[in-house]
Amino acid sequence: MVGNAAELVQLPNLSARVTDLTGMLDANGRAHLEAKLAAMDGGGRLQIAVLLLPSTQPETIEQFGIRLAEAWKIGQKGEDRGLIIVVATNDKSIRIEIGNGLKDVISKVAAKRIIDERMGPRFSEGNILGGLDEATQALAGLISGDSLSPGDRARYQQLAEEAKRAAQEQEHFYWVLFSSAGAILAGLVGVLFLASRNNWGSSRPSGLYEDAISESCDNGDEDSDSGGDHGHDGDGTATSSAGEPSQGSSATSTYSGGGGNFEGDGASGKW
Repeated sequence: MVGNAAELVQLPNLSARVTDLTGMLDANGRAHLEAKLAAMDGGGRLQIAVLLLPSTQPETIEQFGIRLAEAWKIGQKGEDRGLIIVVATNDKSIRIEIGNGLKDVISKVAAKRIIDERMGPRFSEGNILGGLDEATQALAGLISGDSLSPGDRARYQQLAEEAKRAAQEQEHFYWVLFSSAGAILAGLVGVLFLASRNNWGSSRPSGLYEDAISESCDNGDEDSDSGGDHGHDGDGTATSSAGEPSQGSSATSTYSGGGGNFEGDGASGKW
């Protein structure tokens, strides 16, 4: 059972693509990974962040990983093409968190193989940088297809096409369902409206409906006139209802996530 919130490992601030809280990477190693991940980013096509920390205890690395992913939000919003590699050196645990936009490209099985075949062996040799270097290259290769054999590439493409086709079929089914329900509902509303109109039209006083419409329009014009002073100052500055300028967010100079979403998909392993 996870301990109290006060006992959980504090999440580090995201200020770089590589965060090393263990001292396992020297300055040259961090600079090498930073430059490599920045090149892979390519304007938001693929965002990878790496965190090295001593331990995630009392949480499992899976619990810590999703908590970190929800805080860092790696990947552009709406694209969700983000990956987070977490390495807990004292626990000898590894976690790869996969953003929602990459789940159809990087499967849990593929991520697990990268941990077991690329990271684990290098880490066991004491080569942390080498393991991270190979892992990031393999992950990027899965997306581009460069690191796959022809047979694996065809299999991944087939799986992606099948997933896309299933999603399209489901979307079409719901569209037909909601369209049919909407048409039926509209028909029922029309029938009820005509029936109520016939029952009411013969007994209502002449001019009552027209007078109500005229009064409503007059009130609407008055409301529009009274509300014309809100929204913008004379110089075009947006204002609140109290006439105060609206506040915007200030730009930061540090690296940050783009609002990517994660749902706990990924793989874990040990060395």
